[in-house]
Amino acid sequence: MGISKKEAIDLIKLAESEGAPLTVSQLRELAGKVSAKFDSPAENAVMFLNSGLMPDKVTKSEKVVFDIINKGSYHSIVTINAKLVDVSGFIQSDEFVVALEKAVSATTPIDKVDAKIYEIMNGSKDAKGVRLPDGIWDDASRRFVLESATEHVRVMVGGAAPDSVFVLS
Repeated sequence: MGISKKEAIDLIKLAESEGAPLTVSQLRELAGKVSAKFDSPAENAVMFLNSGLMPDKVTKSEKVVFDIINKGSYHSIVTINAKLVDVSGFIQSDEFVVALEKAVSATTPIDKVDAKIYEIMNGSKDAKGVRLPDGIWDDASRRFVLESATEHVRVMVGGAAPDSVFVLS
């Protein structure tokens, strides 16, 4: 069990108040300690994680998920706001975003800061330009699926980019 979003934000604030803001490595490590667990309030629930459009480029994969559930034997579907999962809420929090911007700005030319933050959050690329699943979002997504307390986790990807965080994690 990891630490809470609040505990992680408090650690950022403490480091800043002591004049020792966290580095990119420390922020990445801290994000990796924040809980990705989601306890479903429903019994026999199924959680479908979905992204993008189906191959027809019109039908949202979410509609297909609901069709599967309505025709299936599942008793309930769990729908959550990603920010309610501590790790997701933490890495989208103002405190984390600002701390990451400061940490990257301290070591990166100003015109490259946004690209570097994107890489840290969404993964780097190898020498051939293929995105690697080593971003903070990759770790959070992977841990969320592993730590989910629902009885079934099914991943359905329709039309998502082959190198997206959703697909690679």
